[in-house]
Amino acid sequence: MKANRKIGYNIYWNDGCGNRDLVATTNNLDRWLKDHNKRRIADGEEPESLDDFEFEDCAFFFYEGGSSNLLTFSL
Repeated sequence: MKANRKIGYNIYWNDGCGNRDLVATTNNLDRWLKDHNKRRIADGEEPESLDDFEFEDCAFFFYEGGSSNLLTFSL
């Protein structure tokens, strides 16, 4: 089984009351924001900026081979 490691970002939204929610994990913050805002605008909401979120680096481990593909995240 072969494993490929990729670096990415966990995206968090903080509600200002101490609650922090994981919104998404991506390898491309700008593309994620573009897609995120498309959905928001379609739902009648205002677009957001990267400044509205917190980020942490993460690593993706993609495993190929065998009867199934496995995707795991390392935080």
